[in-house]
Amino acid sequence: MRTSLWAFGWVLGLGACGDAVGGTGATDATAAASTGGASEASSTPTSTPTGEATTATSGVSGTTGPDPVTTTNEPETDTGEPPAGFVCLLPPVDPVAELPGSPIDTAYPPLTGQTIHVAAGGDLQAAIDMAAPGDEITLAAGATFTGNFVLPAKVGDGWIVIRSDDPGLPAEHTRVGPDDAAYMPTLVTPSDLPVLRTEGVAHHFRLVGIQLRPADGVNVNDLVVLGSAGATSVDELAHDLVFDRCIVRGDPAVGGKRGIQLNARAVGVVQSYFTDWKRVGQDTQTMLGWNTPGPFRIVDNYLEGAGENIMFGGADPAIAEVIPSDIEICGNHFSKPLRWKLDDPAYEGTHWSVKNLFELKVGRRVLISGNTFEQVWVDAQVGFAIVIKSANQDGGQPWAVTEHVNFVYNRVRLANNGIAVSRTDGGSLGTNHVRIAHNLITELGDPMWGGSGRMLQLIDGVTDMQIAHNTGFGRDQAIIFDGMPLLALTLRDNIFGQTMYGVFGSGKGEGTGALEFFAPGGTFVGNVVVGANMAVYPMGNFFPATLAEVGFVDAMNGDYALMPGSALVGKASDGGDPGAAMDLLAKAAAGGG
Repeated sequence: MRTSLWAFGWVLGLGACGDAVGGTGATDATAAASTGGASEASSTPTSTPTGEATTATSGVSGTTGPDPVTTTNEPETDTGEPPAGFVCLLPPVDPVAELPGSPIDTAYPPLTGQTIHVAAGGDLQAAIDMAAPGDEITLAAGATFTGNFVLPAKVGDGWIVIRSDDPGLPAEHTRVGPDDAAYMPTLVTPSDLPVLRTEGVAHHFRLVGIQLRPADGVNVNDLVVLGSAGATSVDELAHDLVFDRCIVRGDPAVGGKRGIQLNARAVGVVQSYFTDWKRVGQDTQTMLGWNTPGPFRIVDNYLEGAGENIMFGGADPAIAEVIPSDIEICGNHFSKPLRWKLDDPAYEGTHWSVKNLFELKVGRRVLISGNTFEQVWVDAQVGFAIVIKSANQDGGQPWAVTEHVNFVYNRVRLANNGIAVSRTDGGSLGTNHVRIAHNLITELGDPMWGGSGRMLQLIDGVTDMQIAHNTGFGRDQAIIFDGMPLLALTLRDNIFGQTMYGVFGSGKGEGTGALEFFAPGGTFVGNVVVGANMAVYPMGNFFPATLAEVGFVDAMNGDYALMPGSALVGKASDGGDPGAAMDLLAKAAAGGG
């Protein structure tokens, strides 16, 4: 994947979408026109736009549809403009948690070769095999191509783009939704095998405006497999792969285990829509990676999965010492629909296994910024939205570690509990260097979600963690400690809504006693703990009796900035306002960098 010259600016260029370096970066909606209108040159289809092409399996085609038609692309020129599109908002540099160090550029690439058009009923695998770096393959919108397709390794570092030919597809940098399937061709697997997989060290493929799904009634395992769970060296992994404005769906009736298996290097998933990843009694995800060093850019997607919407870890890798690293997860909407909830009027009748919205079991230099996480309840777990821990899953990864995690500028809402951070579940190197800052965490612990309402759960000796400038409203506890003490913990400048027990330690009670035991030598300053007894807390914090005394601009409508007249303005330990910066949350969600 190309690293833009703009990548080394003040925002570190964390995968900003936009024009490609060395080219104007024509979007998918205009590329055909700029290359002479390949769709105009297509041979006459032998089936209707909804007809199915003959199956292609393991790279062997054998179809009888029309041959692909080719035209020539003109080389593009550099505009000299900076990248556009969604830019992850970064927190200030702080040694407590390093930022991703290998940003990848998911901008639309320059195309210098030919356009290969595949009409409905045509031979998609033949087109893929024929394509050379710099080529694009256009697929007839509305057509269905059934098979198990393979992306082979090619010689050269130019990109091969496989895209819809419909100019009605939303423009680059625009998230697609279910209605946009009308502008897309569809790849369908007839079995539980992947509809698309890489072969060997396949690289530099980009899918744009494609719907991928199993055939009706098929409960697929991994719909897309990138890289290899069995590779024993990073050099064996596929790399430089992008999914842009795609729909990746399981079967609505029977579900499916996983949308994309991410055991590859340098993968981007942007402005796409994932739905119906669910199973009974088994973990499911929209995306999962474990045998990979990264980097990843997962930006501005809708992500719907019953188990963990996204997870890294969960299985022992075959590559020694590998840790998924340099991961950007920005501007996404994570959700579990109420049609999966047993006691909701929208419930559809199948009890899928529900766990959490995001989980890290291993990871290094992970940025989670500007996302919305909502709707998770007690089911197969206790309803935490976010789970961050370190796990040597099957005992074969003693180097497992989760470290340098930045969870910033996110909204977490409509959950039983908020964020759980723990050191290890046994046999790993533990969790360390975690920053949780400027997040808004609301609507926790309602009986419909489970009735608990822990904003933060911190357990078992996490080291070097900073929790600063968050605004949150739990039910039972703002923070609960348990297990081993946490070393080098900083808790500053947060606003904690009124809860039953405030900042609480298991067996140590509320306030100073809990902090002295579970965060020895730590920092607790500049915090606002609504409704708490100031006598049981350290000096240097604030204890308004009610939320009204805090002085939010418009809490009823979700604006938790402080009014100019609030007594707490400027009272944070850093001289600013305590709580989350609402303007930065909005900027992060919009991709304003």
